[in-house]
Amino acid sequence: MRYIAAIGFFGVLIGSTFAADMTPDRPSRREESGRVKFVPAPGDIPDYHILEAHEFPYSLKRRRELPVSGIAVEDLTFPSPVVSPYPENNTVYAEFYRPRGRGPFPAVIVLDILDGSEAVSYTH
Repeated sequence: MRYIAAIGFFGVLIGSTFAADMTPDRPSRREESGRVKFVPAPGDIPDYHILEAHEFPYSLKRRRELPVSGIAVEDLTFPSPVVSPYPENNTVYAEFYRPRGRGPFPAVIVLDILDGSEAVSYTH
């Protein structure tokens, strides 16, 4: 599996491409959903890490606005491409910091390494 990065829309699988119905400078609604097309990019990646091309649904829910920064913070969920026997593990949960204006924008990936409390990722 490749890493998720927040760029412009809500994510790009690094080294891959996607398409979604989203205009970066359009203010986000309170709730939004849609579909993303994932296409793996060619490269020197072990076969067991490469996902097949597929589409998946996503859901965004506004959490708060950061008006001074020009950013909306939203809760993002989408089905995990890796299905486990544990239903709670089959959904990916993320925070998406959506910048206003035209991109491209730089991105940061922060992976929670503990129990989902994000205690380490929020430490300054």
